[in-house]
Amino acid sequence: MKQILLVTFLYFIFINSGHSVENVCKGKKLSKEFLSCKAKNIKNATTKKVKNVKYATTEKTKKIKENTMKMSSKIINKIKK
Repeated sequence: MKQILLVTFLYFIFINSGHSVENVCKGKKLSKEFLSCKAKNIKNATTKKVKNVKYATTEKTKKIKENTMKMSSKIINKIKK
């Protein structure tokens, strides 16, 4: 029981630290500074997400390419025999 509580406690600590990266925008909700701050936060989050997606897709395509090369070489070797 203590281990479950410890794991959940650590889980919530790491989640909160991950979300604390975002800047807190101050001011009135429809003020120019508040809206520009929110727009900057959204822009930073989307660029970070795009970078992660690009990296993930390139890694997946590399793996697919390697696997197809291995499969094709096995097929060619079987045909030659």
